[in-house]
Amino acid sequence: MAFFLLLNLSTNWIFCIVTDTSNNDIEPPLDPVELSSWRFCSDCKKHEPPRSWHCKICQSCILKRDHHCMYTGCCIGHWNHRYFLMLLVYMTYSSTYVTVLTFKYIWSYKYDEFFNLNTIFKLFCPVSMLVLDSASFLPSCFLLPTCLNA
Repeated sequence: MAFFLLLNLSTNWIFCIVTDTSNNDIEPPLDPVELSSWRFCSDCKKHEPPRSWHCKICQSCILKRDHHCMYTGCCIGHWNHRYFLMLLVYMTYSSTYVTVLTFKYIWSYKYDEFFNLNTIFKLFCPVSMLVLDSASFLPSCFLLPTCLNA
């Protein structure tokens, strides 16, 4: 189970980072009616598709840009949004798994030493990551239908 979680967590993290989210390969349409819905990006000096936004950190326009993630170091957009959501899912599962195993170990083997500072610190790390993962995962679940339908 731990290997499965580690494999999925690291794979989604890597794919989230290496997936190109820029609009560099999207050519503007030749039809003037379709081109009217495109905007001109003053930073990139080219036309950008509808629902594209320029990222000042990445220095490129991103299709359906959600945010620039500080954990992955790249923009989360149309092409890597699924990897980012699965990264959050597996991070939450992994934190829960580690928390349960840690509690199980402490209660079965270290019951006498449970209330010392070292053990409390060891418990605090996975629990804090679980809380942080849940705090970022739940809003993403509520925003997912909006991102997919908009």
